[in-house]
Amino acid sequence: MKEYEEAGGDAAHADADADDDEKGAEELGLPLARVKRIMKLDKEVKNMQVDASKCVAKCAELFIESLVEGSFHGMKANKRKTIKYNDVEHHVLR
Repeated sequence: MKEYEEAGGDAAHADADADDDEKGAEELGLPLARVKRIMKLDKEVKNMQVDASKCVAKCAELFIESLVEGSFHGMKANKRKTIKYNDVEHHVLR
């Protein structure tokens, strides 16, 4: 969290993220309707339970968060201010 604050992050926002974990999947960052639409692109999927789509949305959020954090650390290690493709690639392939 220290690095997040040094990079211009808001400490209050970081505390709000901790509260989101306590509330569960009720407050998702990704729009649930779009997640459902993407899931329905698979022709084998006709309907899904709300819990299943919330779970997929939360998993996607965690994946994106991991990708961004790993890329951010790669950027900082190379002493740059811009995340490049190589930072993302390195995090994915590690």
